[in-house]
Amino acid sequence: MSALTSSAAWKALVTHHTSIAGAHLRDLFAKDERRFEKLSLQVEDVLVDFSKQRVTEETMKLLLAIDEAEADPVEYVAQLLAQKKKISGFGHRVYVTEDPRATHLRKMSEDLGKAAGKPKWFDMSRKIELYINKEKKLNANVDFYSASTYTTLGIDIDLFTPIFAISRIAGWTAHVIEQHDDNRLIRPRADYIGPPDGQPWVPLADR
Repeated sequence: MSALTSSAAWKALVTHHTSIAGAHLRDLFAKDERRFEKLSLQVEDVLVDFSKQRVTEETMKLLLAIDEAEADPVEYVAQLLAQKKKISGFGHRVYVTEDPRATHLRKMSEDLGKAAGKPKWFDMSRKIELYINKEKKLNANVDFYSASTYTTLGIDIDLFTPIFAISRIAGWTAHVIEQHDDNRLIRPRADYIGPPDGQPWVPLADR
């Protein structure tokens, strides 16, 4: 067993995979009436669950509220926590450390903000992230920095979910076909069998 497959993060991922291997959207809706009513759309008998993407919307609404109030991000969030309110965009059921996608989006949000001359969304997000990490020991997930990234790109909040959906359509379609053919979803698993330390990176000019 490699160091990767014996790690806590890998075991958590396997546990999560096992728990959802036979899960269908209709089962989730059947168990959670509020999720069905508030966070789904039904078009010609096709159900679309977009509850996860609401996290990005709620994150951006928080940033906009802080900006409109001309408040200090940390003080604003501290007040929300004191009121027992949740802050969107933190924590993940599988990643026990930082979501690797958030790592890349953080840098992207920062770079885009500088290039567009609108660094405030990233700056606010970063202050909130550091505070939540310190106070709650939670890491930002991919949805958190998606908010500032989308907004800096000029994407309206109402389009956050469609942008998210566009990238998933191929996978969703495959799931529909699989379920119609055999009433099951195929969730392939793969194990990395390459060198344990990976391959050295060679600059493009030297290849």
